[in-house]
Amino acid sequence: FRRVLFRSETLLRLLSPQTPFELQAAALTRLQKLDLAETAEGLLMGWRGYSPTLRGRILDTLLSRPGWQKTLLNAVAAGSVAPAEIDVARRERLIRSPSREIRELAAQRLQSKVDPDRAAVLSRYEKSLESPGSPDRGGEIFTKSCAPCHLLEGRGQAVGPDLSIVAAKSARYLLQEILDPN
Repeated sequence: FRRVLFRSETLLRLLSPQTPFELQAAALTRLQKLDLAETAEGLLMGWRGYSPTLRGRILDTLLSRPGWQKTLLNAVAAGSVAPAEIDVARRERLIRSPSREIRELAAQRLQSKVDPDRAAVLSRYEKSLESPGSPDRGGEIFTKSCAPCHLLEGRGQAVGPDLSIVAAKSARYLLQEILDPN
């Protein structure tokens, strides 16, 4: 059992952004075959650092077992996975689960909390435009939250769009695009 746990930990470490995607995919496939309860928690521990493509594959892996589905829904309740990070098709799989417990948890935890009054949302955050920005703090946030998927000034990963294209945009424009992308 110890050897299997060691193998599981080794495979989980391969899911880092520095690992080539093909190796990440192979590690994920092997983790799914190990069928350990700890696998779901291990997969979710690195959630914030995964690329969108890897997150999708991890969601599919978590949806493959009812116990792992429950762990995912608990992560949603804890706030470590946002409901919006689970696409409609995968939400449907959870909401239509054969397990009554999973269906009920999914219904509770995946309800949209989006404010339908987008103008009210924008006005709530407009005051933030008056505050001076902090390049150091912004750099920290970029490194933690954005760099796994985006490039900016040569830093990060080229999974999503290069963010240098928005560098010249106004703060008001960025606020509107982030909070009301429709």
